[in-house]
Amino acid sequence: MEGGGSLNGSMLEARLVDRIVQIIAPKIIGGQNAPGNYEFAGYAKMNQAIVLEQLDTQMIGDNICITGIPVWKCE
Repeated sequence: MEGGGSLNGSMLEARLVDRIVQIIAPKIIGGQNAPGNYEFAGYAKMNQAIVLEQLDTQMIGDNICITGIPVWKCE
């Protein structure tokens, strides 16, 4: 699936994501209204965060591609 922050966040919350491929461009938009990649309630503490394992990184032109398997540490 490819979507915006709301769809991505909803799929993560429902634990329907088995692999994440994140492309990071060397550009900063910024601002409070800038779109986020994952919009959901999130977690209060870092030890509750979704962790990506089996990471792979590669350069695609000027972009960085990070691929990983999400692991939910909290219940």
